[in-house]
Amino acid sequence: MAVRLFDRSDSPTLNYSSILFKSRTTVAFILFCVLAVTTYQLRHEVGLLSSAVSFPSLRSSAAAEAATTDARVSSCLEVRGKSGQWVYRNDSGWSYKTPIRVDGAGKADIVFRSQVRGNTAGMTFLPVTSWMWNEDSDCEIHRLKGKDEFCRVVFHRLKVRRLFFVGDSLTYMFLESMWKLLGHTDDPGKQFAPFHRTIDCGNGVGSSNASTSQFLLDVAYVRNDFLTNQTQKKGCPSPELNKDGLCNAWFHEYSNGTSDKTLLIVNTGLHVHGQATFEQVFDDFVDTIEDSHRTNDIIVYRTAVPGHEDCRQFNAPLSNYSQYRPSTKYDWDKVEGYNRYAVERIFNLTNHPYSTNADGETSKMNWMVLDVYPMTVLRPDGHRPPRDCLHYYLPGPPDWWT
Repeated sequence: MAVRLFDRSDSPTLNYSSILFKSRTTVAFILFCVLAVTTYQLRHEVGLLSSAVSFPSLRSSAAAEAATTDARVSSCLEVRGKSGQWVYRNDSGWSYKTPIRVDGAGKADIVFRSQVRGNTAGMTFLPVTSWMWNEDSDCEIHRLKGKDEFCRVVFHRLKVRRLFFVGDSLTYMFLESMWKLLGHTDDPGKQFAPFHRTIDCGNGVGSSNASTSQFLLDVAYVRNDFLTNQTQKKGCPSPELNKDGLCNAWFHEYSNGTSDKTLLIVNTGLHVHGQATFEQVFDDFVDTIEDSHRTNDIIVYRTAVPGHEDCRQFNAPLSNYSQYRPSTKYDWDKVEGYNRYAVERIFNLTNHPYSTNADGETSKMNWMVLDVYPMTVLRPDGHRPPRDCLHYYLPGPPDWWT
């Protein structure tokens, strides 16, 4: 069963056109491999780097062939997540090793497992865990499966030593998804408490980076819905948000915790109400990062994803974008404008071809965008009804962000 997504004629009318972008080939490759982690990408990663970095030990006939396909790969960077289909798989193939047991994210997975175990004919289960994203033709995406390829790209190729997530509850959900897709049987913990773990990437045996010592990748998460550089007591716009733990301090740990190369993954918007407020919040965050002078890091901004009002009425993805109706509930209808501003600002910082930069502003930082908005707004069926029409069950749509 397939649900066709929008093609270009009915795609979102945002003034940005890529899930992952960067004009420099090396940096485009980085996010391309780290956050999409596709078979196609991994086959061609050396070709993408060939114009900027030399990896003699990795040269092969596959890499040589990949060097001739840069144009096609670049095209995929512009359309990934915007052209494809959701395909339904009625089996347990998408389950994690163990279900998530915090925050209700794993309920659908737990129900599904109990029915498979009982093998009771006629019983229904929540099907949200079984939709897979199927990208068109050469832009195929495969969901992340295990840590071997992840470590090979993130740790050994990109030399990243720390993943640092900062943002709202959907950023936490992003972390939950990645953690379970890497094969872990434990959960990240509760979203309001800072998360610090280590991924053991082995010792690199069989690669040019082989060592007698372990390769450890640090993973951190801090809940801060406004990406503020202030402490919790001073950083939130209101005392109510302070009390809820939505503005935990993060910048000191990020900037001073280690000098190692960091992949910083951030998001804001769902607790911001009003375009002017969002622009101020985002500009303050950009200034904070620019002042950090951590020019070796990679800064990934994930676009915000709104909820769907009355989500319990949906039992399958929307067939195309024209069926999506932004809701004024919780100002979800403003999210598109927030995303547009953030992406245009990053375009200007990076001198992207779509830049409208009139001020000559140029960043020395490695800024990127992970645009998950178009593919995710087509999944009103994936939420946790009847009360929660913002967050998703896991496994679910956020697996395809990873």
